[in-house]
Amino acid sequence: MKVKSLTEGNIYKNYILYALPLIVSAILARLYGTVDSVIAGKCIGDLALGAVSAMGSIDAIFFALFNGFSVGFSIHLANLFGQRNYARIRRDTYATVIFIAAVSLLLGVLAVLFRNPLMDFLKVDEVLRRDAEIYFVIVILGSVFNYVNRIFAQVLPAMGITSFSLYLSVGSAVLNIVGNLICVVALRMGVAGLAIATVFSTAAITLIYFLILRNALRKLDLEKTPFRFRFSYVSESFRYTLPAAAQQLAFHWVGVLIAPPINGMGAAATTANNVNGQLYSICSITIWNMTSSISCYTAQSIGEGSVHKIPRGLRVGFLLNSVMLLPVLLSFYFFADPIVSIFFPEGFEGLALDYALRYVRVFLPFLLVQMADHVLHSYLRSLGAVNAVFYISLFGSTVRAVLTYALVPVLGMDGVYLSQIVSWAADLLVTVVLYLQKYRTVPQIQRIAQRINNR
Repeated sequence: MKVKSLTEGNIYKNYILYALPLIVSAILARLYGTVDSVIAGKCIGDLALGAVSAMGSIDAIFFALFNGFSVGFSIHLANLFGQRNYARIRRDTYATVIFIAAVSLLLGVLAVLFRNPLMDFLKVDEVLRRDAEIYFVIVILGSVFNYVNRIFAQVLPAMGITSFSLYLSVGSAVLNIVGNLICVVALRMGVAGLAIATVFSTAAITLIYFLILRNALRKLDLEKTPFRFRFSYVSESFRYTLPAAAQQLAFHWVGVLIAPPINGMGAAATTANNVNGQLYSICSITIWNMTSSISCYTAQSIGEGSVHKIPRGLRVGFLLNSVMLLPVLLSFYFFADPIVSIFFPEGFEGLALDYALRYVRVFLPFLLVQMADHVLHSYLRSLGAVNAVFYISLFGSTVRAVLTYALVPVLGMDGVYLSQIVSWAADLLVTVVLYLQKYRTVPQIQRIAQRINNR
């Protein structure tokens, strides 16, 4: 296992070697939700397909919080890696894992205690409610493993180690699929079986992740400094982690707000929204993971004082994102029917299927707009502009929420889809203006880097 700096050698090769294992591992990790949805639709029924996502906006909020925290933490670690401060990398990583585990468990318990008011607010259809509650309780309590995994998945890439994430995602996907087949197909446990299989596979991989990470950190920290938890070890990364978490919340909180009008259109809309979310996630995986290479490259360049490399790193990141996303979108466009049909029972016809097909053919291609936006967001975060990214994301989410409530009564599900696209465009416009004004030239970046390194 070898650590590597992204700033040394061929930048295209480094970006691709960094991002490809993460993309593949993320696709496999995405199989958690996708396999659950496919098996729910094929083996239990279309109502089960809606039930597993009826409370999904709450889970998405929690995931956004901890994923944003882990993304910010990776920037903190990449900067330390550029400084060769390995002892702090080990110390801060252990402290942050303990902190995330405690906070996620607390939030999970609170969510379970208040599950009925949450379902009332989200207007979960009565025909979905019982199964939705069962699935939500099991998954949300077991999500502590998932959120700890988010930290693990960011720490290793920040040190240039990406291959293990791929291997572990393969193992996790296999465990999840086998668990689903046993619990749902063989034992006929319904949606409870889906949830149990997901939690079990995540817990098993968490243990393996920990052992690998401990070995990597011991090799870095040659002095083998004894570890004792202190909150200050966690708080030292807050200037990166808290704003990044807030930015992710600002982007995803809208899911909770727009859930009532979507669920209010009936079980078919809830089911279609689940399928749309799965397909969107699969297409956007290249965005999230390729842009993480931009953040890591920029943070490492700042840490080692190579600021002149940063503008080229941004250009290369944007180019590679475009090249990798386009084939995915084209495949989804031309093969929409067989792809969407995977989620539904054989021969199924109905509104849920029609809604999902329309989303893939008409609205999903506009993901290119969000790609450009996310490239710039990742770049700005790595330069410390996390507060600006937060407010921009909050603005975009507000636009989406307002438009959803305004357009759904007129356009139905098309109103949901159209509001998403307009919010992406509004977010991108503001982000581009900020980039051109303050973060484009080398002298501007140099001043920012000096402030970061002097902290």
